[in-house]
Amino acid sequence: MPGRRLSALTMAAGAGLALLSAGLAPWAVAALPMGDVHPTPTPLWGGMLDHEPVPVHSPVPPSVETPIDGAYVRTIDAPPEWWTCLRCADYRPSGGTWRLLLDRGVLRIVDDASRWRSMASVEVHGDQLRVFNDPFCPWDDGTYRWDLQDGRLGLQVVKDECSFGLRAKNLTTGVWLSCRPPDLRAAVSDAWTKPAGCSPPVVPPPPSLPPAVTVSIYPDDPRLDPGRLAWRASANADNRPPPPDVEISRADRAVPYGVTVILWTGGPWVEMTTDHPSEAMGVQFWGPARMGVARVLFDGEEVWRGDAADLGNHLTMFGGYVEISGFPAGRHTLRVEQLGADDRPLTVMLFGGR
Repeated sequence: MPGRRLSALTMAAGAGLALLSAGLAPWAVAALPMGDVHPTPTPLWGGMLDHEPVPVHSPVPPSVETPIDGAYVRTIDAPPEWWTCLRCADYRPSGGTWRLLLDRGVLRIVDDASRWRSMASVEVHGDQLRVFNDPFCPWDDGTYRWDLQDGRLGLQVVKDECSFGLRAKNLTTGVWLSCRPPDLRAAVSDAWTKPAGCSPPVVPPPPSLPPAVTVSIYPDDPRLDPGRLAWRASANADNRPPPPDVEISRADRAVPYGVTVILWTGGPWVEMTTDHPSEAMGVQFWGPARMGVARVLFDGEEVWRGDAADLGNHLTMFGGYVEISGFPAGRHTLRVEQLGADDRPLTVMLFGGR
């Protein structure tokens, strides 16, 4: 590739990726009528709606409406697999909720679980959709056939080599459901059945009564302090069996990963039950910054709720240790749940006590 072309590619791709670096809450625009989408950028979208793809390969198409403009959502019924690699392939169609926004010549796509996102230029000619100017594969054009009926957008690939064919696999995996109300009456009354994922996530408020036990938060990894725990049990008992008087159980679809257990909307809980004599016991969240909202229950009573990644961090790991104390001797159960506010999984590393 000539030096001038390589330089142009580097600068343009860098500029395009910079536009995508801000955090997104893609549901924030998913439910808006299309007439409100473009002129209403929000802080949650990081101004992404104010920008267009960089014209690396082809000029940016005119900003005109197309027959398939709209906000769409699709759920893949499989675990979101972003925790299994340090740098997952672009457009990898992992499980969970995906958002697609087509708006006057611009395609924007977001994966809820990983917050991976991209944007590209699009043109519609008859039943053909052309995708280009994608910063992840700026020289690869994609061609698709589209069909939109009753709020269901289907895409069929004609040719697309972007990201080793993963863009084509992603866009054509399942039907995209429209988040646009079917008519004006439905839009005004909001009395219509929205596809799952079109509405903002709702986190129920915590109980108003304070817990009957004492809750302490340690914003680090207790394994770094040898004197912190008298005993511990890995969340994944299949990998490392717990002490004899400790039982670990989890939802059927919770995902074992090394010594940890990944909780997500399809497998939302893991718990420890023990009668080991202890003054305090707790659970350790320890994973990437994209962990979601959790709650901790002690003997069936909620004692803590919050964003697990906000507990603390050390180097590149996030989370912390939630410890319960002030309870009588006996048999107790400590349970962790992923609240399902969004697709962000939780990484539960261990239970412990002292």
